[in-house]
Amino acid sequence: MDSPERKCSGCRQTLPLSDFPTKNNKVLLQCVRCTTKRRNRKAAQRTENAAAESSTTHSVPLPPSRTCSGCTKLRPVTDFSLKDPLGDADGERYLVCAPCTAKRNIRRPPKRNIEQVGQQDDEPPPARHQRRETVPTEAAGAAGTEETEETPAFSIWCSGCMRWLPPPDFPRESDGATARQCERCKTTPANRRRPRQELERTALPHPEQFDEQDADHQDDGPPPARLRQDTPAPEDTPAVDSVPTQCCAGCKKTLSLSEFPTKKNKILRTCVRCRVRQQKLRPPRQQTAPPHGQENTAPPPVRRPRRSKSQLSADRAAEDRRRAANVEEALAAALRSAEANAQWIRERADAARAAEAEVEALRRAVAVSQEARRAATEARRAATEARRAATEARRAEKYDRRPAET
Repeated sequence: MDSPERKCSGCRQTLPLSDFPTKNNKVLLQCVRCTTKRRNRKAAQRTENAAAESSTTHSVPLPPSRTCSGCTKLRPVTDFSLKDPLGDADGERYLVCAPCTAKRNIRRPPKRNIEQVGQQDDEPPPARHQRRETVPTEAAGAAGTEETEETPAFSIWCSGCMRWLPPPDFPRESDGATARQCERCKTTPANRRRPRQELERTALPHPEQFDEQDADHQDDGPPPARLRQDTPAPEDTPAVDSVPTQCCAGCKKTLSLSEFPTKKNKILRTCVRCRVRQQKLRPPRQQTAPPHGQENTAPPPVRRPRRSKSQLSADRAAEDRRRAANVEEALAAALRSAEANAQWIRERADAARAAEAEVEALRRAVAVSQEARRAATEARRAATEARRAATEARRAEKYDRRPAET
């Protein structure tokens, strides 16, 4: 059985699978020789860069630098934020530089907190970029706002229980920033911050379960949602009699939580109908067969990096050359086959001509032998006639001589 083969993305040669190194149980795209060359080239480039930096360095030494894991650029250490801003300047720093962190924060949409599920009120929850900042008592009094009497000194708005609380109630994050939720909301699970009954107990009863005594209470519906500012503490919150609801991001309808599917113990934002509709609108996936010679022979290849136009044009030129070589090889094989057929036909014709010449020679030999036999027969006949004539002559002479003697 032939060993499985694979094409190297570096030297573009088809090599056995044993010539490719592995990393994290995955077969790399380049063979061992190309990988070694690339590593040596990178090491030489790093050496040249270090030599160039040392040669261009003046009396003032350059600040220490490191490579960013996001943009893979060599940047000074000061471009990497400290994990503990309040600690020492030589403390541990992030692996991603500040520009990459800013780009990532801009690209990321504001996340939706799980504690907002089941709290759909008239007004939407405050967005991350619309949170109210900390307002000192002196600044609020100087501004003449109405929050001077309601808001305590240096109070912070908690996004979990929706209340103004003093700063000591808020823990510190890993980067030293003040958390957006108080200690109670941080330690309390999201599904227990607003205690409510189970879905089975809060579901609407069937029509046959209604009695005549509560017939006038059938169409009352759930009680109105209380304002967020009046939301009491979690331990003081009474049991909710209505079914918890959520606004669907697809059809924009407020539906019960039983209409929303879950994934990894999280409630999704689109209902079942919208998800089914989205799946129907998607084009069908085309099932492609694996390449020839790679069926169940190697783990799935890693995702290839994006290639430049020059690399794509070089690949296309190499493919054209390979296709032309295949065509030339096929034409040469056809020519060799035609030449072999012509040679076989010539050999058969020569054999036929030799057989015909042999038959003609045999026919001539037979004719010559027949002529010789005929000549011999004529000679024997002539000899017989001569002997008969001689015998007759002697007999006649004998009889003619006898009367004369008498």
